[in-house]
Amino acid sequence: MTLEAGADIQTFRLKTLELIQRGELSAAGAAIEAFPASDRTEHRILEHLRGVIAEFSGDLEQAYHTYLRAIEKYGENVKLLADLAGICYQLDLTAKWRFYHQRLLRAVNEVDHLLTTESKVVVRLAIGKNQEEDGDLVGALEMYEAAFTASQDLQDFDQRQMLYLRVLPQIVRLKSFFNGADELGSYYTELISLQRAESPKYLDVEIQHSLMLAEINLIGPHHAWARAKVIVDDQSLIETDRRLIYFDFLEEMLIRGLPLNEEMKSYGAFARASDSFEQEIALLAYSPDQRRDLSELSDLASVLSWSCYLRVLILYFSCTADERLAQELRNKINLILSSLTPQSKAFWLNRMRPYLASDDLRINFSREKRTVAFQNKELDLSRKKGMLILLDAMTQRNEYSIDEVIQLLWQDSYSPENYHRLRMTVHRLNQLLYDLTAIPKVLEVSADRVSIKPTVALESLSV
Repeated sequence: MTLEAGADIQTFRLKTLELIQRGELSAAGAAIEAFPASDRTEHRILEHLRGVIAEFSGDLEQAYHTYLRAIEKYGENVKLLADLAGICYQLDLTAKWRFYHQRLLRAVNEVDHLLTTESKVVVRLAIGKNQEEDGDLVGALEMYEAAFTASQDLQDFDQRQMLYLRVLPQIVRLKSFFNGADELGSYYTELISLQRAESPKYLDVEIQHSLMLAEINLIGPHHAWARAKVIVDDQSLIETDRRLIYFDFLEEMLIRGLPLNEEMKSYGAFARASDSFEQEIALLAYSPDQRRDLSELSDLASVLSWSCYLRVLILYFSCTADERLAQELRNKINLILSSLTPQSKAFWLNRMRPYLASDDLRINFSREKRTVAFQNKELDLSRKKGMLILLDAMTQRNEYSIDEVIQLLWQDSYSPENYHRLRMTVHRLNQLLYDLTAIPKVLEVSADRVSIKPTVALESLSV
């Protein structure tokens, strides 16, 4: 693993990246060819920059082969691995994307303490994007926030500002998915106040993409389409960027069951050059009667990231009228979600929530086995006497007074101390149930009541 290069080549690399990001690709290429590389590290950086030029020009195949050649001839580097993983994803090389993502994680574990601040920000940004595509939305958000924090340590204002604006749209986009409107407000107002002409085109696409998703989640589709259309109609942008905005907008409309007007449907030509995920969105948007059967959907798992695969499965689940197929889709989605953290699972379940039947949110309690079960997973509560008593009671009635629950648990009357004990018992039980189900606050406590969340069914199961 090769590490940071000397100051001269690093200064050259940053200045060349600035040229590339401003779209001055010919000037960047000429500077690379004129630089007198003297060792393997400098040659690796120059070859890496050649790949970046190819990527920014839209020649993804050339960028892929250039990144590979840089590694084969001059050795690995974390930023080079990050770019290689990213280009594999863009080229629909899913198996290779997963492979290089894992190599990047291992490399960062080995050398993170040796990286410059700029490298740490760039690498965390890349890892966050990979985690996002792997379905781990919470892990991705944590990585973006770590990159955001690290960017504040940079001393050079221009460099700090550029990295700050690369990270901020990712945070806005993910926070909008989690419906954190209050927390999102300051970030959102900062992004919409930016002068678009002052941002490089590639960065403007990132910003507009994030704002479009935030607006469709928190404001409405008309705001979002007006923003998306500006990018989609911009012929100066590479087509992959325009398609990204368009098909993500279509997906959000489909998942909400919102109708597409003729203008929104008028970009069907994009489907001819689309990647595997975009083809599925186009199929559901333009030809819903031709959507795939379950066996064809299964084959998509080998060519899509887990995030894209879940997005497609949830779309199919939301629009199927066949109960047999819906049940199998539920089973498949739940099986994939079982590999994620409870927090990320909660995001995906929330995306499915409008289409779930009451049976999907049923928690089964067994008095004899002293367990609770949810979707083929089981939690042993044999050492949690108070929780067992509380759950047993809640299977009989959905709501009790505070006085009744205190008497049930401790054979005592109300006091501030007992009320506090009750709240702590419910809090700990909710944490255990959240880890099992990804449903937040199954039990709800007010000043005078303990009740079951209205959307959840808690039932007693006899052995």
